[in-house]
Amino acid sequence: MNHATSPTPANYVSYLIRVWRDGEQAPWRASITHVLTGETHKFSSLALALAHLQTQWGEQAINTAEPTAP
Repeated sequence: MNHATSPTPANYVSYLIRVWRDGEQAPWRASITHVLTGETHKFSSLALALAHLQTQWGEQAINTAEPTAP
């Protein structure tokens, strides 16, 4: 991200993603909170959480995203 300019809502979205399970054999669950609005969605699987993100800004954004260095 270029720190010289502030990101605009059209170019930047921030989410808090929580992932958990209720036991070692239980399925993973997730919640996604939009940081700006505070709106939270809960999901019974990671696949559903990912599908939600894909609908938010398009499948192409996820499929073509390049990993960043740690």
